[in-house]
Amino acid sequence: MTIPQEIGVEDALRLTLHELQVHQIELESQNEELRRTQSLLDESKLRYFDLYDHAPVGYCSLSQEGIVLEANLAATTLLGLSRHGIIGQKMSQYICDDDQDSYYLFRYRSFKNKLSQTCDVRIEPVVGSKIWVNLVSNLTSNEHEYPMLRVVMTDITERKRMEILLRASAYELEVAKAMAEKASVDKSDLLSSMGHDLRTPLHSIVGYAQLLESSLPALADAQLASLKQVISAGWYLLKLINELLDSASIEAGKASISIQSVSLAPLLLECEVMLQPQAEKRGVIFSNQFSECSCFVLADPIRLKQVICNLLSNAIKYNRKEGVVSLHCVTCPFGFIRLEVSDTGPGLNETQLGQLFQPFHRLGQTNQLEEGTGIGLVVSKRLIEMMDGKIGVQSTVGVGSTFWIELPRTLTNDPSP
Repeated sequence: MTIPQEIGVEDALRLTLHELQVHQIELESQNEELRRTQSLLDESKLRYFDLYDHAPVGYCSLSQEGIVLEANLAATTLLGLSRHGIIGQKMSQYICDDDQDSYYLFRYRSFKNKLSQTCDVRIEPVVGSKIWVNLVSNLTSNEHEYPMLRVVMTDITERKRMEILLRASAYELEVAKAMAEKASVDKSDLLSSMGHDLRTPLHSIVGYAQLLESSLPALADAQLASLKQVISAGWYLLKLINELLDSASIEAGKASISIQSVSLAPLLLECEVMLQPQAEKRGVIFSNQFSECSCFVLADPIRLKQVICNLLSNAIKYNRKEGVVSLHCVTCPFGFIRLEVSDTGPGLNETQLGQLFQPFHRLGQTNQLEEGTGIGLVVSKRLIEMMDGKIGVQSTVGVGSTFWIELPRTLTNDPSP
């Protein structure tokens, strides 16, 4: 401080004293501000430690050697210790032996990679039983710039218990599935064995009945009528057995499918010719629109003929008297050809449609005068799907039904697919 020469000593002292007083007031003001700031910092620190201590998950800090430097109440509770009992202890002594490697790898990677790591380990509290905890790390440093690992500990015992239960349930489901599949194979084998054992005597019964029908002298009318019933029942049982064997072989994965290029027009004509006598017997007229169809599809010709004949037979059987059955082809998008078999029968309602393609549901029909096993559509659906195709139905009550199948189209008559 420079004092002007014209000012006396006494005035200079007063001026100096005044300036000292001003500086003192400024310092006191700054000290007061510092005290308020310190107070706010203390309050903030207390709130932080309060939140830290009462957090619902465990927090602890570890040195590079794995020594616990600090821990909150949740962490000490998980370990069954007091804060005093855990500080300065190695965290590894509370980890189960089987999980020591996982813990050391977790800690090593946290310090080496300086990235957050996570792992699940079991800990053995001083009091209580073993529990599962999830550890999540975050690398930081203390006031001395030494590296320190912040670790979040979450109790996941319940989650692990549920995982064990789920795994056990999944295993039980796998066992049940394997047993069901074995039972299905056993059932199919049994059906196949029984079917072959039944077909031989049935062929004999039908054969001898046909011989009796044509024997001389001729049988009486009543005897002939009864004999025809025997022959009809025999053929019906043979058809039922054949369909059961087909269904069983498909379920067992033993059905043979030979995919090749199939010309539709001649195959459809052959099916119509085969079913013509049945149609004439019932007064049903065929109306085909496939005579100029030059399409080829990828299918098994024998199995495709089986499916189409089944659909035509149903269309004839469940048609009205002097009804019409139409068969035609439609080109679909994405390289498919649709074959449609339509009838002019009573049609099917929503309930009946829901029963289709299920064993022993005869198109929802309750008329017992019509023979049928209800297996044909099930077999047809499985065969079409084995040929990478689709099958479905559209029906209107009082108008009729249209059953359709879609098969992949090919542009060549090359026998290889």
